[in-house]
Amino acid sequence: MGAEDQRTLYRQTHRLTSGTQEITVTVDEKPARAGVDPFTLLIDRETEDNMTTVTQAE
Repeated sequence: MGAEDQRTLYRQTHRLTSGTQEITVTVDEKPARAGVDPFTLLIDRETEDNMTTVTQAE
């Protein structure tokens, strides 16, 4: 993964509640990955599960 893949395209706080959540974000470039708290600002025992690959909406 190069430095270009690690640039932040969108950084915004969203309040999440219990249950299934769906957030749609539009950016100018195709993102490589997306995550919840990718900068580990909150206390988390398992930080490895915070990031995922991005799939195109159907």
